[in-house]
Amino acid sequence: MFSVAPLAACSVEGEGTSEGGDELTGGGSYVGTAVIARLRAEHATEEGITWSDSNDARFDADWLQQIPAVNTWGSSNLPAAPTCIGSSCDSDFALRNCTSNADCDGSSCAPLRATVAHEGDAPRRLCVGPSDETLDTLYDMIVSAKQSVDVSSLTGPDGRFEAMLRNATTRTSERANLPTVRYIFGSFPGGYLNVSETLRTLNA
Repeated sequence: MFSVAPLAACSVEGEGTSEGGDELTGGGSYVGTAVIARLRAEHATEEGITWSDSNDARFDADWLQQIPAVNTWGSSNLPAAPTCIGSSCDSDFALRNCTSNADCDGSSCAPLRATVAHEGDAPRRLCVGPSDETLDTLYDMIVSAKQSVDVSSLTGPDGRFEAMLRNATTRTSERANLPTVRYIFGSFPGGYLNVSETLRTLNA
């Protein structure tokens, strides 16, 4: 299980204002002001590395992604795509290769953008279920980054999410102007985060 909270924002000159028109400074609220002041007092050397202050972030209407997807709510019989192992399957995503819906036993045959690891490659057609569109949503956010992107999770990636992150990271790493891609994984008591295994995954 890999849960991601992606945030995508851009800065536009002159748009650092609240809904009421007041300029947002010092974190945007008394809480933000206090947090920034404490960070600068105790961790000033880490500013721009592990933390930063932005007053002009703007979010698109769909910046918060609902999972499962909103079009699946209220449905009692969703066509899941079963895990697939063998010569007829995609080894990275454990989904069946296909050319049409007839190959998919009830699920849908569709190009999955998250399968693309290099610019110019075509997405592979796989038998996918409704939840698999989440892979493309997160993948698109990462590869659209121009300056930086953070991906945070309580646990390290596995399964299809691991494959998606690896492809997104590989594709962004081949650009002339490299964005900073930062992955933040939790390591809590009783958790299973294996640091060496996670590094192997991201370096694969």
